[in-house]
Amino acid sequence: MAKRTSDDKQTVALIDRVKAKKAEISRLSKPTWKTNGSFTMPGQTSVSVPIRVESDRQRLGMIIAFLITMETAYREAQERVGPLPPFTWGNSPVEDWTEDVKTRLSILALSEKQQELAKLESMLEGVISPELRRQMTLDEVEKKLGS
Repeated sequence: MAKRTSDDKQTVALIDRVKAKKAEISRLSKPTWKTNGSFTMPGQTSVSVPIRVESDRQRLGMIIAFLITMETAYREAQERVGPLPPFTWGNSPVEDWTEDVKTRLSILALSEKQQELAKLESMLEGVISPELRRQMTLDEVEKKLGS
């Protein structure tokens, strides 16, 4: 086996770190949703925001702000008229909507990290020496053969 240079050792270490981060992101990218994912504003039944794919962070924040405002007003109504059923929106409590929005924001952050890792991977591809590339290919073949 050819001797690795210090640059090759550093490159291998960086490639391993990128792979580890990609594996971590892969584990985190399987969300569990609590609502039906379709947020509809009052009076706009035909206009809904599909929060599972929404990428506008401000819009997601406005949904939660709206729900907090509505829930606060609902509590005040309860104080004035007496017991009412628990507050829900689209058959889901505010806590569930909040969790789904947090999940979506996490997914957006993961997507940004994935893009960043892809750029780093591309940069590392450019600095892999021919010797290291050959050794990596041999290691991969050996791994696939189970040796």
